[in-house]
Amino acid sequence: QVDLLLAACNVGRPVCEGPFFSMHEVYHTALKNKFLDKAAAYGLSKETLKYNGFEIQYKNDFKITALDYVLALTAHLGRRRTDSDCSLSIFHSALDALHPQYEEGIKQLKSAIERAKALAVKVVEEGGLLVTRRQVQGGKHDPCWYLDLSSMTFQSSQDFHHHSTLVRLALFVRDAWTQRVKTPQSLVVIGPPDAQDMCHVVSVRKSQQAGQLQNNPLAIPFQEVLAEHTNDEVSQATFDNTIYTIKRAHVYTFVEELRALIKSYNEGGDMMGVL
Repeated sequence: QVDLLLAACNVGRPVCEGPFFSMHEVYHTALKNKFLDKAAAYGLSKETLKYNGFEIQYKNDFKITALDYVLALTAHLGRRRTDSDCSLSIFHSALDALHPQYEEGIKQLKSAIERAKALAVKVVEEGGLLVTRRQVQGGKHDPCWYLDLSSMTFQSSQDFHHHSTLVRLALFVRDAWTQRVKTPQSLVVIGPPDAQDMCHVVSVRKSQQAGQLQNNPLAIPFQEVLAEHTNDEVSQATFDNTIYTIKRAHVYTFVEELRALIKSYNEGGDMMGVL
């Protein structure tokens, strides 16, 4: 049925193996213009083609959307570390939460949901204060904004030691600061130091566009600065958001060198309009 439907739209099956937005214009247009008209003949209605996610249901009294499940688990992974609640035990409890059919699993999942709710409140409270107190460095004409939490003392600092929670704060601050200066830019956030005096550094691009390929323009500048100026052995991730861990003593050097490098890239046109 699928092959027949695609044939009716003049689009072959091999063409559809790639993302929709990467198709050649002739196929892209054919699918866009003909798919809804032809779909009814093959048992599909316009309403059934809409996709907003899915729900995970447990028995009859508990259900959660896939998006909320992810938010709950990342909030759970980012909770405060103590001597009795180390990273490994937190990871294992998050694994338990993936199996709500068991008593321990549903217990951990419900705990993660409550943690996600509390974290959302803290993101809004702390992020709002950071914006209203103008702690973000950068304005309308700067190629990138910076927020350094490594030397700040605030009530919920321990809740943002983990990169998953720090990214949430970064996204909120980026959007709130954009409302203030009216022009979106990428944001780099240096998190508060942990017990080992290490800081997570995360960056979020100036916008995310659903259905389009997301590149990460800050990945290479991060790598260059860290390789040349800090000599840190750091954990890293550079998929959609750039995430590194560096020593607090190297934060100032890192920020200044990153600022200079991005400025030089932007003046040369290498990253113009991408950040």
